[in-house]
Amino acid sequence: MNSKFDENPNSFPIHKKHLFLTRLLLSTVFIILSIALILRLSTSTTSSLKSQNSIKITTASKTLNTAITSTLNSVSPPFQSTLPPTTNTVTSPPETKPLLTSIVPPTTSPPTTTQPTMPQNDSSSLNNNIASLASSFDHYHSAFVEANPGSGCNPFSYYFRRGDPSVPCPSGMEANYWCADFAEWIWVQNGVNGEGINDGAISFISWGGDHPGSLHLGTSYTPQVGDAVVWGDMATFIGTHVGIVVGSQGGQIEVVSGNAGPAIYNGAVARVWNSGYIYPSTSVADGDPIIGYVTP
Repeated sequence: MNSKFDENPNSFPIHKKHLFLTRLLLSTVFIILSIALILRLSTSTTSSLKSQNSIKITTASKTLNTAITSTLNSVSPPFQSTLPPTTNTVTSPPETKPLLTSIVPPTTSPPTTTQPTMPQNDSSSLNNNIASLASSFDHYHSAFVEANPGSGCNPFSYYFRRGDPSVPCPSGMEANYWCADFAEWIWVQNGVNGEGINDGAISFISWGGDHPGSLHLGTSYTPQVGDAVVWGDMATFIGTHVGIVVGSQGGQIEVVSGNAGPAIYNGAVARVWNSGYIYPSTSVADGDPIIGYVTP
């Protein structure tokens, strides 16, 4: 007779099923516990290795530091003592100065005793030089006389190219009425700018009017050596003659002028002449009085 089991091979008795499930559960628990134990052991081993490596590294570092310190101390103990003190041995490089020191303003002014004395514009020196040069041509000195007396040929007019080209003159001379040319030439040779002056004596009055402080009309002014003195008529603004004051004292003046002096040929005046001391208030030239003075 067949049992129910035999009749259905896929079925188990109930007690056999329980035993199977119990065994399966125990096996599963065992496996889970085994895995957990393995993981814990693995973690513990890793931590132990890290700790051991850390100890080894720390020990090696301390050993290396001890060896280095020992070596340095054996060479020159202690090592720091071989360094020179910074306060005693550190020196600054030598100070250098720029090549163009002249462009750097000094911080303090040098003593006045070391300063060069610059030449000043000494008007008295200028006037004296003018008077000296004018006098060198008068009849007491080089006694200049125009070429071919009466012709008007002279080097002063030639210097300014103001002469009459139709009059034959020696080389380096031109013919003209030359008192103004002589007076201007004396000024120019001493550095005076004669622009505005021409061969007319009255042009000195015009020049003086263009230079403040230079023109002194009338006779109340006390002339200075080097001044130009002009004779003429202010009403008609005509100049008769001009010369250079070379002396002034006691209310009198001494004048050197060109194209002047006593007549030497047919009534012609042809020299550089020193007038000697004269009174300005009574002096005349061709009947005209002194109308004023001009300071260079």
